[in-house]
This record gives sequence, structure tokens and C-alpha cells, in this order.
Amino acid sequence: MPQTCIITDNTTQFTQSGFSGQSYVKVLPLVTNTDDRGELFRDNTLRRTPSECNPIPGVDLISINSQNVNYIETILTISQEYHQLLFILPARTLSPAIIKIETLLNQITIPADVEIIDTQTISLGVGWLVQVCAREIAAGKNLSQIKYYLINKIPNIYTLIYIYDLLNLKELGLLDADQALVGNLLGIHPLILLEKGHILPYQKIRTIKSFGDVIQNYANEFEQIQFIGITYGSDIGVADKKNLNYRVQSSFPKVKTEFQLMNKTMDNILGPQSIGVVLIDKG
Repeated sequence: MPQTCIITDNTTQFTQSGFSGQSYVKVLPLVTNTDDRGELFRDNTLRRTPSECNPIPGVDLISINSQNVNYIETILTISQEYHQLLFILPARTLSPAIIKIETLLNQITIPADVEIIDTQTISLGVGWLVQVCAREIAAGKNLSQIKYYLINKIPNIYTLIYIYDLLNLKELGLLDADQALVGNLLGIHPLILLEKGHILPYQKIRTIKSFGDVIQNYANEFEQIQFIGITYGSDIGVADKKNLNYRVQSSFPKVKTEFQLMNKTMDNILGPQSIGVVLIDKG
């Protein structure tokens, strides 16, 4: 039995339904609702009474809300089975997962070595990294070897996000309310770039059709792309999805591509008319 377990969160999307080492991957629902967006660690769940709490040595469960007690119990259970816990999580700029895990781990002592990795990407980018690392665990690689791989690979992952409704950026604390309102009235739909975990404005997009041109031009800047993944918000039309899929596949026929509907959690964070693009370069 390998000593390392990967823990990720529920915004992660995988490029395969089954993959080598999948049994060493655990997914926690760290992002629970849209309220997690504006304040990265705001929690309105009810607190447990002493009679409702399962005793955990050294943990004051009365001062911890019920949802976080469940997380703590899960992490402790995993740490009893594995000696090393590797948290592979989305960019903290767009997700509360890292702050939530750091806060939880500060409240408990667990019998395992812990590493927390900010992938500086989202969705399919996180899933791709998790799958690769899971295969490495199955092949017998240890935590330090996998961490070394991650540190060297993450800079070669590029993430672009098309935001239709600027109120989603306001909810993330990246734009004030007046800017979001004015931008929406002017029909401004930005394409933002995640670079080293920071959000940078990249280009304004007027229509999804022009989005295809931007993606092609951006991808052409790289010589050794090994993966392009696109996730669509739930309100993106079928015709627009088909057109963009065809555009990407015909422009990069030798590159592995993946097209998915954005999962509900990510859809809530970015908005139902958003599109996420992940490009992975061989480096």
C-alpha cells in the first residue's frame, strides 16, 4: 500500500473517468455554496452541541461548526491510513479551498506529513495534475519526488477564463460593485489570465465567436502544447460549444484535447456563461 494520499476539492474536474492510482485520491467538498466566494472563510452553518459531537482527542468540537467537524474527522481518518497527505488544490485567488484546509489543519494535530500545493490553476488543470501524481504514487514514487514534479510542472500550466458577468469578479473580491455594474452595462466581457496565482486582464471579448480567435492566437505562442482543456458554463449554447470544439481540434490536431461542462461548483463561482481554458506546455 503506497504511503501517500492525494486530497483535492470538488471544483476539480478529471480528464478521465478512471485512471491509475485513482484509489489514492480523495475529493472533499471544500467549496459548499456561492457564499464561499465573497469571504473566503465565511461559514454560516450551525454549531454542534456537545452531545452531537464525536470525541476527537485534542480538538474542541464545540467551537468548530458541524461542517468543519466532518472535514476534520475525514482528514484524521485518512491520516490513520496514509503517512503522507498531499493536498493538490485550485488557485487560492478563485477558491477558498486552501485557506479552509490551512485553517482546519491549524486546529488539529494529525499523525501524517502534510504538503499543500497551490496549483495556480482550476478545474481540468487541477484534475490533470492530480491524475499524473496519482499514477506516480501507483508507480511507487514518494512525496518528495511528486512535490518536485509539481513545483516544476505548475509554471507550464496556463489558464484563461472568459467572464461574462462581472458581478462574479465582484463576488470574488476582484472588482468593486460600481466597476462591475458599469462593465456589464457597457457589455464588457473580459478574458483573464491566471499567472503565478494572480489574475491579470488579458483581453476584452465581445462575442464567443471572437473568443475562438483569441484562444488560437494564444495557443500558437507555444511550441510544445501537450493538453488543451475547455470547460463550459451551463448557459453556453450547444452551437457555440460545437464551433469552439471544432476550432480547437482542427487547429491543434496532434494535441490531446478535452471538452466538458463546468461542474456545478465552478459554475457558481465563475458564472453560467463563463468558459475556462487550460493549456499545458511540455516545458
